[in-house]
Amino acid sequence: MATTKNKFVIKEDELAKWFSVPLGRLYEVVEFFDSDPDDDWDLEESSDFIFINRTLKSRIYAASGALKIAAYLDAYEQRGIFHKIKEFITRHEQRLRRSLARKSISEELLLGDEETQDSRFKYRNDRIVIYKQSLRRILGTNGASMNRAFRAIQRSVIPLEVDKDYYIIDEQYWYTGKASEAFAKHLGATLTNKSRQAMCRDVAYALVPAIENIQRNLRSADEQRQKKIETAKRQAKRRDNNRCQITKTKRCGYDKFN
Repeated sequence: MATTKNKFVIKEDELAKWFSVPLGRLYEVVEFFDSDPDDDWDLEESSDFIFINRTLKSRIYAASGALKIAAYLDAYEQRGIFHKIKEFITRHEQRLRRSLARKSISEELLLGDEETQDSRFKYRNDRIVIYKQSLRRILGTNGASMNRAFRAIQRSVIPLEVDKDYYIIDEQYWYTGKASEAFAKHLGATLTNKSRQAMCRDVAYALVPAIENIQRNLRSADEQRQKKIETAKRQAKRRDNNRCQITKTKRCGYDKFN
């Protein structure tokens, strides 16, 4: 299983290459993020990046940090008509941002051991539901914003339904992919912090596919594990000549005990 440190895997030169900017320009963008802690653009140490050399300001990034930088470049970077034509044809950066969003979601939900995962998502009616605090971390926001968003969604034309779109388990809120997407869309339209606003818009596109992919992978892993168990049982029976090792009774045509 992944650990917290494992989510910081995106190197600076890789990030610059992905975004088609010189490494020096990437440093300028990051310096702008760092210059004013009260502006609309921010990168959080230990959440979006970690330093590998603090003196040289060299870093490695998590998907969330890369996503914020992508949002800034998308909003403000002017890279000429050739880049615009290339982007129109390939949609490279849009796919990249959404891929980073899926990675950020997976990092949150699959981080740590199985016990930790149990506190991040559960199954209800054969669907994954996400713990409110995990969804809050995915969206990079706080509890007050989550509560305001929930009240606003409930006043909308299509409110969320309890025991269908969200569940209350032991007085805690757990949200389906549909409900999580509703939160991301609302915050993507209403947050004042531009980096988080843009990140939420990309997360909104990625949430449901990412959750469905996690669910498929977990189901496949469970099926493979069950197949291995059944294979081991058959091999043990053949090894013991279908004889119970406790009663020494042998399974036969007139006594087909399990």
